[in-house]
Amino acid sequence: MIKQIPNTASIVIIRMKKMDYLDQTGLYAIEDAVIDLIKNGKIVLFTGLFKQPLYMMEQVGLIPNIIPKEKIFKGLAACLKWIEENAKQ
Repeated sequence: MIKQIPNTASIVIIRMKKMDYLDQTGLYAIEDAVIDLIKNGKIVLFTGLFKQPLYMMEQVGLIPNIIPKEKIFKGLAACLKWIEENAKQ
């Protein structure tokens, strides 16, 4: 799915509101995808992270070492507001 993101996209929102559990395989798949997106110049934002996936991402350093906490949002509205305030036109 990550490969379907157009080269013209500068920001990618990963919505996690339906994922209340993340196993180690999923964790490493997300980590690899995020690293690839960042290497390709994309800004990666997360919304709707439940406690367990957030905990797992923190344990491997994905958060905050690769994705800072400022790019984690409770909901889509807050994420879109951040984009409006921070995205370069």
